[in-house]
Order: sequence, then structure tokens, then C-alpha cells
Amino acid sequence: MTFGARFGLLVRRYRENDGISASDLALKALGDIAKRSRVSEIENGKVAQPQAKTISALCEALGISDEEVEACRHPPVAVHPLPQDTGLPSALLENLAMRFGHDNPDAPAAELESFLKQKAKDFQEMQVRLSALAEAEGRIANLMAAAQAALAGGDFEEADARLADAEEMQQTEYTLKQIRKQVDLRVERGRAALLKGDANLAAEHFQTAAGFFAPFSEDDQAGLIAVLATELYDQGKRFGGAGLAEAVEAYRAALRVRTEADHPVQWAMTQENIGLTFVSLAIFEPDRARTHVETALLHLDNALTKFDPVHMPFNHNKAAQARERVSEALAELGGK
Repeated sequence: MTFGARFGLLVRRYRENDGISASDLALKALGDIAKRSRVSEIENGKVAQPQAKTISALCEALGISDEEVEACRHPPVAVHPLPQDTGLPSALLENLAMRFGHDNPDAPAAELESFLKQKAKDFQEMQVRLSALAEAEGRIANLMAAAQAALAGGDFEEADARLADAEEMQQTEYTLKQIRKQVDLRVERGRAALLKGDANLAAEHFQTAAGFFAPFSEDDQAGLIAVLATELYDQGKRFGGAGLAEAVEAYRAALRVRTEADHPVQWAMTQENIGLTFVSLAIFEPDRARTHVETALLHLDNALTKFDPVHMPFNHNKAAQARERVSEALAELGGK
């Protein structure tokens, strides 16, 4: 897990404990409510190395200490990759690879070692996330300890103030905050399934996790679906299997929440992601390549209807270039 991912977890925990939205934090820390998406990107770990001025602004707005930021840079749980030469017997490598869902445990030892190194990294990153979940109650515990210390010293006003802070925080904790924790736990079950190589089970857990948000926050529900769909896509692109097909279904679920009429830009981005997923499916399923490429082209065309080349040149050019490559692939397939 990168520094940015750990810092994002910290920002999200503080923001939720303070009971403010991502939009509120964008306005408070960055001076612009339109930068809500930037806050979300940081919280979701999409910014590996946030800029120093952004870190400073968020810390000042949320009361995050320098020590906590430094802990994100040097976490207590380190990711230790497997050594280049494991020295493990080939039979043991094959057994481990089967446990983690490798499609071909009889592959050469070097391939199995590379596969297991990636799985070890995924596993240890999950340990870091679970540790962060376990520490989520820390601020309330600290307030209670401060109240007890104030009572022991006879400072009843200070004790009451700290108890009032704890009460307010507890009220926040037991609404959307508790839902978020339940969501995070179910997401980790899904990631554990991905670690094992079971994309179908992972997708079931991810779908359940997103469903927890449905009565409370449609925006959080759609955002989570998009993030988890990308994890399924990454799994499928790296290791094959059902990940790509499950990613398509997850992206389509996101489209049902972030509709074309209400969220045109997010809708277009999801359309682009679906198109790129079908491109990968064409590689893994050559017997259906033409169908997959045609479907990819359709979704990329949908995306380009919303990516204005004047106001969104990066998105437009990226999707247009992808469409050109897919068109060329379709022409080649048509010539067969």
C-alpha cells in the first residue's frame, strides 16, 4: 500500500468522525467545492503521492498531526516481497499456487514465483487495511481517556467537554460511519476472495458491500461500485479467469446508479471502462474476439458523446485514441 493510500484512509476516517462530507472538506481545505473529486481520489488511494500543499491543507482542516502523517510514510506493517530466489521446492510452489488460484500450477517455477510474489504483496496490503479498520475507534477511546484523566484531577468542566466530544462523535459513528465500517469489512471479504483467485465470490461480496449504502448514500454506493469494478478488472487482466466478466457486470451496476441523465460525466467514464474491459476480454477469449471488440466500440462511442473535446480534452483524446485502436482491431478481425 502506498503512502497516498494510507494517508487517504486517515483523511477519510477523520472526515467521517467530524461528520462532514467530501464536498465540505473540499471547500474547507482546498477552497473549492468542485475539488470534491480530488478529495475522493485521495481517500480512495488513487493518489500515490499527494502534493505537500494538499497534505498540509487537509491536515490543518481535519486536525491530523504530523506524527500521524509520518506514520503513513513509515507504517508499522511493512510489505516484504518474496526473495528473488525462494529456494522452495517446485512441489511446494505448485501447492501454494493452487491455494491462491493459479490457473496452471504446473507452470515453470519462475512464473509461479512471480505469481506468488504478487499474491504476497496483495495479502500484506490487506493486512494494513485491516489494521486501519481495527484502529477506527481510537479517537473515541482517546477522548474517554482524557475525560477520565480530567475527572481524576478534579477538572470537571474539562471532563464534561471531552465527554460531550465523545458523545457527538459516537452519534456520527452509529449512522453512516457504522455502515461504512460494515461496508469495509465486506469489501475485505471480497478482496480475500480475489486473493484466493475466486472472482465470482469476490463480486458477490462487492455487490453486497455496495448494497449497504443504498438506503443512505447513492453517491457512495456508485463510487464504491466503480472502485471495486476496477479491482475485478485488474484481477482479470493480470490473472485471467472470471474477473473481467464480473467487472463488466459491476460497471453496468454503476450505470444504473449514475445514470446518463443525472451524472453524464461519470456515466461516460463508466462506459469507457466497460469498453476497455471488453478489449481485454477479446484477448482472453479469442473465439469471441469480434463480438467483444464490437461491444467495446459501442461503449467507447457512448463515452465520446459526453466527453467534450473543448472542456474535457484529456478524457476526449484518451477515449478517441482507444476507439481508433479498437476500430483498427475490428478491421483486422473483419478481414479474417
